[in-house]
Amino acid sequence: PVGLARRHERWMLAILLLERGRLVPVERLCALLWEDDPPPKAREAIRTYATRIRRTLDRADGPDAGRALVAASGGYRLDLPEGTWVDVLAATDAAHEAEQAIASGELERTKAAASLAATLLDRPFLPGEEGAWVEEKRREFADLRERAMTALAESCLRSGDAAEAVQWAEQTVALGSRLVTGQ
Repeated sequence: PVGLARRHERWMLAILLLERGRLVPVERLCALLWEDDPPPKAREAIRTYATRIRRTLDRADGPDAGRALVAASGGYRLDLPEGTWVDVLAATDAAHEAEQAIASGELERTKAAASLAATLLDRPFLPGEEGAWVEEKRREFADLRERAMTALAESCLRSGDAAEAVQWAEQTVALGSRLVTGQ
């Protein structure tokens, strides 16, 4: 987001977003932000990042939006207002919905949910960022995208659209190849 100039601030916001309202202990934030080698004043830095995130939320979403970031019990939690849309969270939900729908034979629902997940997960997670946590999340999202595309191929095949099923299967195989080679 605009206003979060420092890498660790952006990462902290992303971590809290991905936790979906669960408390993230300061120790965990430190381990993720500094890859298990936090500086001596890491806790102070986390408090500073929280302040900057609150200010950024206030500017982006209006006064008092920063109250969504809660400090409690030795950690932080981000309580997003109802109706807040976050692309990777929507993609994750859609991929899981696609897998449930294909398991119950709901082909149109599978296609809609899997298409949404595959499209949203096609974008890179935290582009330009490098680090163990970011790479781990990229692998998780790539795996989720592959599962959504597999469900999409299967739903097309079951509904009799063999040509589209082949296209999705080929894209899934190509994605899997890129994941194996790290490209």
